[in-house]
Amino acid sequence: GTVPDANIELAKLYIAGDGVPRDYAAANNLLQGAAALSAAQYHLGFMSSLGLGTPHDAAAAAPYFLHAASQGHVDAMYTLGRRYLAGDGVDANANAAYFWLEAALKYGGGSPGLISFIVQLIQFDANLAVAQLTPDEQDDVLAAVALWHPGLPTPYEIQADYEVRYEIAGAFYGEHYDAYV
Repeated sequence: GTVPDANIELAKLYIAGDGVPRDYAAANNLLQGAAALSAAQYHLGFMSSLGLGTPHDAAAAAPYFLHAASQGHVDAMYTLGRRYLAGDGVDANANAAYFWLEAALKYGGGSPGLISFIVQLIQFDANLAVAQLTPDEQDDVLAAVALWHPGLPTPYEIQADYEVRYEIAGAFYGEHYDAYV
């Protein structure tokens, strides 16, 4: 492990109040210090979305989840998929929901004892998203998931520099990019 990893683990203890007094400000400071790591981004999003030490703000949490998911954090992929499905902090978008839920299935995650339950939950949510898509949209999203891997631009970005990201993602995914947004 590294010091940033230890910061994340200590922050989780502060969030839960496990062995230390519950202290969201301390957790936030530790996570900000490790913000380059996807796990820190995920937990910052979690704290923001629940108002733990920060104002409750689902929209402010979304970029944290996107950053973490874009770097391969499976829990963030699932969380982002659910948020797109429900329109929680982001505009509801079945294509984006299906993309992130399928990416979560592709990259797996969770402990071995929970993996079956987690996979079933993700599949259930993916089915909710796919029910809102045409067969062509479903195929396009699955093709994007097959091409995508952590670190590449995604067809669904929550960023102020949308036009730049649109061009980057469009160049990667080609002519079908417009179907994803």
